[in-house]
Amino acid sequence: NASCALRSTQTSSNEDSARSKYEVPETAVDKHQKLHHEPVETIDNESATHAGGDVQDLFCIAEDEKTALRRIFKGLKEVRREEECRQCVLIGHNAHFDLAFLNAAVLRTNSKNHNPFHNFSVFDTVTLSALAFGQTVLARACKAAGLEFDGKNAHSALYDTQKTAELFCHILNNYPMLANAMHNEESTEASADNDSE
Repeated sequence: NASCALRSTQTSSNEDSARSKYEVPETAVDKHQKLHHEPVETIDNESATHAGGDVQDLFCIAEDEKTALRRIFKGLKEVRREEECRQCVLIGHNAHFDLAFLNAAVLRTNSKNHNPFHNFSVFDTVTLSALAFGQTVLARACKAAGLEFDGKNAHSALYDTQKTAELFCHILNNYPMLANAMHNEESTEASADNDSE
């Protein structure tokens, strides 16, 4: 499994207005990207091969599910502290599907008090891509956005995580309606500061 964080950087498109640009930092993908959690149920070789993998490769460096979740949650806690963020919101392609798996794993491992993610809120790139490009398939949405997409690497957790993050940042950076929604709080604070002067 892979985890990823996004970074907001200030850019200035003209002298009057500065706005944040979202990007996927080089270090965003979890440094333990090659670790896999041990499966709850066994996966047969045929299923793994169909998904483009090999059972031996999938479990070469496995850790138990609870340890994997706690490691990921601990890393996200550090990011939240650095970014002064109260809660994480899962970004995914068909994110409610991923969130259901995450919430089930949290229950199985009794990790509710460690879970940094909001229980039901997500940013779903399927929906955003449908609005932005009329495409809901990750590969097609990436191509419509002008992002590279290698079909040979598709459906690996790490590759799909990276491409989903890039797609999310592209949509957020290029569609003013979404950027305005994300910066509404900053605009309100700036207005309050200007009014007090």
